[in-house]
Amino acid sequence: MRYAHKGTREVCIPPFRLSYAYQNNIVEFLALYHKNEQKRRK
Repeated sequence: MRYAHKGTREVCIPPFRLSYAYQNNIVEFLALYHKNEQKRRK
């Protein structure tokens, strides 16, 4: 997910990864990944 969408950020809180976008003082949560689940997708 990293760098997949311009303007998005990621926060890593083991074992999870939260992807979000921040624009015009609005935070939009895009996805919540578990470490093990993310590895299976690749």
